[in-house]
Formats: sequence, C-alpha cells, structure tokens
Amino acid sequence: MGYSAFSGCTSLTSLMIPNSLTNIGFAPFANCTSLTAIAVDALNPAYCSVDGVLFNKSQTTLIQCPGGKAGTYMIPNGVTNIGVFAFFECDYLTNIMTPISLTSIGLMAFEEYLGLTSITIPNGVTSIGNSAFDWCTNLTTVTIPNSVTNIEEYAFIYCFSLTALHFGGNAPSLGGSYMFHGDNHATAYYLPGTTGWGTTFGGLPTALWTQVPTLQASPQSQTAEAGSAVSLRVQASSPLPLFYYWYLSATNLLSSGTNCQSELTNLQWSQSGAYTVVISNVLGAVTSAPVMLQVIAPVGHRPVPGVKLTGTTGSQLNVDYADSVDPAPNWTPLGSISLTSTSQYYFDLTVPLPAQRFYRAWQTGTPGGRPFLDLHLVPAITLTGTIGHSVRVDAINQVGPTDAWFTLDTVGLTNTTQLYFDTTALGQPQRLYRIAPLP
Repeated sequence: MGYSAFSGCTSLTSLMIPNSLTNIGFAPFANCTSLTAIAVDALNPAYCSVDGVLFNKSQTTLIQCPGGKAGTYMIPNGVTNIGVFAFFECDYLTNIMTPISLTSIGLMAFEEYLGLTSITIPNGVTSIGNSAFDWCTNLTTVTIPNSVTNIEEYAFIYCFSLTALHFGGNAPSLGGSYMFHGDNHATAYYLPGTTGWGTTFGGLPTALWTQVPTLQASPQSQTAEAGSAVSLRVQASSPLPLFYYWYLSATNLLSSGTNCQSELTNLQWSQSGAYTVVISNVLGAVTSAPVMLQVIAPVGHRPVPGVKLTGTTGSQLNVDYADSVDPAPNWTPLGSISLTSTSQYYFDLTVPLPAQRFYRAWQTGTPGGRPFLDLHLVPAITLTGTIGHSVRVDAINQVGPTDAWFTLDTVGLTNTTQLYFDTTALGQPQRLYRIAPLP
C-alpha cells in the first residue's frame, strides 16, 4: 500500500486489509473523513486494528488513526512508537490518551492535528520526532517528562496557540534552531534542581515551574459507629512527590507519609471532630477544608431479604423458598401473609442466611389478580425497651453532613426486643441509625 494510498477518499467508510499485504506507506488514510472501520485479515500476522486504529504487531507501532471517529481515543497499551503521520489531520479527535508503554513519538506523528489542545507525554518516551506537532495550531500546553532526552527539529513549529511547555527533568537536547518557530508566545517551565536551563530554551523564555500541589478532591464528612473503621481519602496532583499530614482538630498530628488515605480503626468517642490534611511538595503546601467525623453508639442492624409481594388486597399469599433451583427445586414453606394493601413485605429472618436463596409466592383458589414478587435486602434494626413504651427511630447518611439526622418512625414496643425494617433505605446512600426512647 503506497504513500497516501487512499488519501482524500472522503466517501470511503470501511476497508479490509488482506493477508497478503506486508507494507503500508505513509499516511494511507489521510483525510478519509467517513472511514470508521479498518478490518484486518485474521490470518495476517503483521497488523492489528483496535477501534479502527491500525498498528504493526511486530514493531508495536501505531500506523494511522482513520477519520470519522469523534471524541477520545485511547492508544492500546503495548504500542511503543507513534509512527509517521499517525494522527495527521485527525481534527475530529478532541483527546488522545497515551499508554505507559510508549517510548517514542515519530516524524510528523501529530502534524496538523487541529483537535489537539493539550497533551501529557507519558514517562518512558525518550524522543519527540521531527515535526511531531507541526501546525497543531490549537495546542496550548505540553507536559514533557524527565525521560525525554531529545527533541528533534521543528517538533513544535507553527503551534500558534502554545503558551506553556512543562519539563519534568533536565533540559533535553534540541535537533535544531527552529524547534518552536512560528510566532508563538510559549514559556518553557522547569523544576527546581534540574540542570541545563538558561534564560532561553530553543528561543523560548524559561521560568521556574513553581507548582504547589493541586487539591482535586477533599475528604468527606462521615458518621461511624464506635468500634468500626472509616477511611478518609484526598486526591491531589503535582509533578513532584507528595507528602500527606493528617490532623485532628488542626493541631493533633495523626499520621504523615506518602499515603493519600488515612485509615481509622476501632473508632472511639474521642476521635469525633474536624479532620484536615496538609498536602506538600518541595515547592509548597495546600490544606484541605475541615471535614467532620461523628462517632455514635452502635445500633444493632443487619440486612435481611425482604420479599415484596404484590396482589389483590385481602388475598392470602404463601411464600416458599429453595436454596437451589437446579435440577429440581425443593420448595420449603417460609410463611404466609394476608395482604392489607396491594403491596406488602414478607421478611426472611433466617440466621445465618445461605449463600443463595430463591423465593416464590402463590395462592390457592381463583385469585383476583396474578401475584408477583420482588426481592430486596432491607435493613432490620433491633429495638429494645419496655413493652408498651415507644421509641423514635432516626437515620443519617453514613457519608455526608454529620448533623443531618431525620426521623423514620415512632414505634410502640410489643416486645422487649423487636425489629424495625427500614424499607425507605432502598436505593439510598448507606445509612446509620439511633434509637431515642420516648416518654
């Protein structure tokens, strides 16, 4: 297949590459804007197609991304080299995710790729090829890791929108004096402690990259029972190693190190309070907003199977169970219920529950309507107290504000110990409970 073999074939939608083909020239599918699929002969040992993107199996080289597939493209992991014209004029792609296996970016790999606005070169790439990003006129920022030791001639020429190149290591060697030519106004940023930097780099002004950590996601306030465990997690980014200092009440240092997660086990009342984390690198630090942890008294509760029965009001439904339905189920009566409404729960309180269980509902005689059932796991809360007294059942979301208690119900006790089933918990965030005795 020769140079630009199908270039400009705007009506071409799909292509089969036969087993006999052993060579593919430069930019064979350039500007094939309707091409959505490249099929590779299953017997062909040389080439593969992943999501319509062709790459050489033996050399693990991305050959070209065809037109017509909008959005984000993830280059398959295992590809080590982006070949010549691989993303030439791929204006329809708005984002490219590069794999950790990548080691080089070839000649004109992204030339005239107008959809590219920013790119982070993966750590492991050692060389950026000649004219690799030539005429990427919408490219604004590039992050280059410390593994890159060489940038060839014209790599970023005519990138008119380029404002910043962030270098994670020593100054790489340059293949010529026209690296960044084209009236761009970029600055080359470098990290403290790296070498080879002067007042300019390839004609661009240089500046110290003083990036303090960026807080991306703070920990969340939580409520937890005494004796349980919680995890506080923060998400931050930085080109430099990060260290985390976890505090209770701003002054009590709990832990420090490189772990972005603080594990609190066997919680005690004294661990209630405001938690913050200070995230630092050698350039500075950022502190998260305080989050609250509320430790409460444990309330006995467990999930139980709730069989939701639907049928005619007043009808008597029988519920059976079987622990297996293959080859023939052995149905065992679980109980029966007289429906006081069209929909009602029957709870399986078996302890311990088997690994799996199946249920059926049936009724004798001629039903007014066909009964059916749904199965849910429903929190069963243990209530204790004096017969004839009442208790209030409150709930709170485990993750979220620690003052957001709400009342579920007021229950009159008919036994010294009885269960309350929170059917409103279905489809809601994980809840915890408290029981308040009433006069």
